[in-house]
Amino acid sequence: MKEWNWFYIFQGVLGILCALLQWLLFRSGFDFLRNPVWILMFLLEPLAYTLPNLAEKYMPLTLVHLCAWVGGYGFIFTYYATMAAVPFLLVEGVRWITGWNGLEGWISLYSRLALAALFILIIFGSWRAFHPQVVHLDLTTHKPVRGPVTFAFVSDIHFGILLGPWFARRLVRDLNRLHLDYILMGGDIIDGNLHVVEKNHTLEELRNLEPKKGTLAVLGNHDHYSGHTDREKEILEGLSIRVLLNEGFLTGEGIMVNGMGDFLYHPLSEVPPSDGHFSIVMEHEPVSMKEAAKAGHDLFLAGHTHGGQFWPNRYFTKRAFDLDYGVKRYGNMIAYVTSGYGMWGTPFRLGPKPEIVMITVSYLPNGQFHSSKSG
Repeated sequence: MKEWNWFYIFQGVLGILCALLQWLLFRSGFDFLRNPVWILMFLLEPLAYTLPNLAEKYMPLTLVHLCAWVGGYGFIFTYYATMAAVPFLLVEGVRWITGWNGLEGWISLYSRLALAALFILIIFGSWRAFHPQVVHLDLTTHKPVRGPVTFAFVSDIHFGILLGPWFARRLVRDLNRLHLDYILMGGDIIDGNLHVVEKNHTLEELRNLEPKKGTLAVLGNHDHYSGHTDREKEILEGLSIRVLLNEGFLTGEGIMVNGMGDFLYHPLSEVPPSDGHFSIVMEHEPVSMKEAAKAGHDLFLAGHTHGGQFWPNRYFTKRAFDLDYGVKRYGNMIAYVTSGYGMWGTPFRLGPKPEIVMITVSYLPNGQFHSSKSG
């Protein structure tokens, strides 16, 4: 957790430097921003993101949530405004070297257009973040499954300072509409702020989930950031959510669900061999697909990547993981990596939409795999 605090401190310092760059860009198009008060506002805004992540235990809960939302939008504004400032800096460099001021009018126009584009982008990304799709994954198998059996796989919910009880109620509503046999949770259930989650009773909303047979979960890296995974597991199991840590659960329909420990905190965890049942491996980080396929499993489920969450991050997640989003076959096994239901840091998405993955497993001799999407 101390290492994570240093991350937020570094991010705050970097945010202040980027905020200064934003101010230089936008003051070119808006003279009122030259007022020292506005300079101070630009420089202080990154602290709205850093402060609740470092000091939430010492702040009123309402202020924590307010700072998280202001800081979240400030974060994404800074992210794209910094990109927009690069052409501005190049032109300013040419002006400084040559002393030529012929582009001053164009710089002012660019500044105004960049700000307008940023607001449009933020509005669209915010809308996208809160309109999840349902992805249907239909599987048929020759293994003796008493079905069809329906699962919902949902990952990366990130309850915490940004997403509270109201978001939990949305999740419960969206899952209950699907009339499921089982719910599978793929980790990062909380964002790392267990103190806040307990204080506003966010997880209590999950008591209203209505799967016919049960809910199973694994923990992700953010669940570990609080330093109290035992307490989180205790809360979840008190809500009838079974947390699997390198262990399996055999359903009444003959399907084995294997839950693995988070790779970053349990790097030596080994994929168990398949026992002959239709077998699902659930892991937070998508790192063990090939091992799971070699071990004879049928379905691998993971999250963690968010599909990049917003452009251009997916260029990096594609290179970091063999499968960062979507479906892929590994031998006789199908792997699906979800973009997640929630979001980290900012209520904003420009990558794949948030989603719930609805999986139907049916028995069919010489069964074939197929999938479809709807949203």
